[in-house]
Amino acid sequence: MQYEFLKQFPKRMKHVGMYALVLQNSSQKQTWKQYGFLKTDEQINIIFALMLYIMEQSLKEEKCTMDDMGAYLDYLNMTYFNTGMSFDDCRKLGDFIINVILSNEGKAMYFDGYDFEQRAYKIMNIITTDPLFGFVLTVLVFMIGVRINENFRKPWTNPLLFATVVIILILSLAHIPYKNYYIGGSIINDLIGPSTVALGIPLYKTFHLMKHHARSIVSSIAIAALVNCIFTALCAKFFSLSKLASLSIFPKSVTTAMAMGISDKMHGVEQITVVVVVATGILTSVLGGPLLKLFRITDPVAQGIALGGTGHAVGTGTAIELGKTQGAMAALSIGVTGIMYVIFAPIIAKIILGY
Repeated sequence: MQYEFLKQFPKRMKHVGMYALVLQNSSQKQTWKQYGFLKTDEQINIIFALMLYIMEQSLKEEKCTMDDMGAYLDYLNMTYFNTGMSFDDCRKLGDFIINVILSNEGKAMYFDGYDFEQRAYKIMNIITTDPLFGFVLTVLVFMIGVRINENFRKPWTNPLLFATVVIILILSLAHIPYKNYYIGGSIINDLIGPSTVALGIPLYKTFHLMKHHARSIVSSIAIAALVNCIFTALCAKFFSLSKLASLSIFPKSVTTAMAMGISDKMHGVEQITVVVVVATGILTSVLGGPLLKLFRITDPVAQGIALGGTGHAVGTGTAIELGKTQGAMAALSIGVTGIMYVIFAPIIAKIILGY
């Protein structure tokens, strides 16, 4: 391409398209006339003045109801515009701007951005292709899951399980492509590494326990990793899984970053590995607590190692809820488990599966 700046042109047009759709929505509505705003310039100024108010209220963490927006527009009208609108009119105007113009009456908002590399227009969903969509959706659904879990302490109300199921349903029912969601969801995914490193803090605070139980910790994790690898290989053989699938599921109890590395070295499929790792983490988070109670495992060190060594970072989150010692031991077991899998996984795969 002669002009390099035209590469990724649709991405640039996505942001322009957002404002273009607002202008288009506004100019096509006759409702403005009943409020005395006839010019497009007047309408756009009112829209962005209201958007700025909403942003300021959000930053200050103060309420922003329709009545609040009505009062704000009423103040602007009385102070600056003098159109003769009542408070009720201002409230209706706020509702009109939010639900009709900015929200497009709940309908999806699409904009065609020209792709100079493909020589064709690319249809873009303005809302779902914004990075904030995936990020905000994930955080919001997870927070709702946390609230539900606080009121109903059941294995199936686990926030991670709840968020996973709800987000899958939302994407499926709304026909939102996963790649659109992942634009913002990847922001949270990128935090896995730093959050795993941050687990070193509780580990440092309970360093004395680690020194005291060093032999039992390392030996128990080594035995667990070996048994887990053998069981995984036998299951893969029993269910006649393909070579790629078999090698991809081996590092299921290792944290994502390490699991992807192990899968790559064993010539597995990283995408399959990630799915299995996440599923293992969720199952550990959901079933870990009940199983510990069932088998009457009450020692904090043993609880932490069991959750962290099986459910990696997700299991460690559950361990932290049980206590600082459990969290520290779970954090330690993540690293040790990863090392053990690096050693055992290729050997077991070769002996049992012949790969």
